[in-house]
Amino acid sequence: MFNETSKDILDISMKVAEKVNHLNWKERTTEGKSILKGDNTPMPDILGEKIIIEGLEKISYSQKIQINLILNADKGEYYKIGKYSKDKTWAYADPVDGTIKLSGLGNDIEKGIYRIGNDGAWGIGLALTNPTTKKLEELTLNDFVNSAIVDGNPSRTSYSPENACTQINEKGKIYTAIFLENSFLPAKNSTQENLRQGIVIFDGFQAFDRKSAPKGAENLAGTLWKRLADRNNEGAFDIWRTYGNISCFLKNQLGFKHNSYEPQGIAYVAINENINNLVPLYWINKGAGGYSVDFNGRDLGSRRLTDKRPNVILAANKHIKDELLYLISK
Repeated sequence: MFNETSKDILDISMKVAEKVNHLNWKERTTEGKSILKGDNTPMPDILGEKIIIEGLEKISYSQKIQINLILNADKGEYYKIGKYSKDKTWAYADPVDGTIKLSGLGNDIEKGIYRIGNDGAWGIGLALTNPTTKKLEELTLNDFVNSAIVDGNPSRTSYSPENACTQINEKGKIYTAIFLENSFLPAKNSTQENLRQGIVIFDGFQAFDRKSAPKGAENLAGTLWKRLADRNNEGAFDIWRTYGNISCFLKNQLGFKHNSYEPQGIAYVAINENINNLVPLYWINKGAGGYSVDFNGRDLGSRRLTDKRPNVILAANKHIKDELLYLISK
């Protein structure tokens, strides 16, 4: 069943967060070999991957389906879980999105110095398609309807959801749910329709990636930052800088539908975004009433995993989406 699968992958992701957060700093800086990320992979990723594969093996056995865990869509590489030939499901996993926040940056191990050390956001992303006959190169973001995201480093006092997954209601509609106190609560995006009264989360880091960023990406990042920062002339109230981390969506843009509190974040804007980050984010945002489009206003659902990296907007609602598209096109 759909809801059971989404709950299963949410549980798996929660187990990853619990396990990783119990590692000491020496364990976090230890490296080894990973199926998903290759050699010289930090231990948090390795342990997270182990928990995810074990969890997917249980799903494969209980549902009698083969699960193909995607390793590299561009190269057509995947890892087979289960030996069932009839039904196949594709899986995307990022055991630790924000590895540097855990393994450290600029450590001096000989002196016992561990820098950064979980000082920031990191998360777990896991998503599955329903059984399908599609090949890897045919998969789109829209196919990964069973999606889950978990915040690996939530605040002590919870002001935002620590997890989210997709569910189906009695009318057959997919919605985003938050698991809290042994029950699911519907999630929501902000109802704020005025760009100048909300926070935009901005990621321009990959605009400076010389291997993947298209010509003009660096200038676009600077230009867009200036436009968003001009709150007195069609810009946002404020901009919060982030770097390619899916848990930022939970922290800044997602809220609880059962109360009147709303998040300050009204949109996530990224240049040259890694499409793998969008795999779980697409349905989590859509299920919470949000819009996910590229800078030309095209819905991201039809994007294939093998397509080039897009510039993206994950907006809380149609009004914010339209205001951001206008600002970008000026």
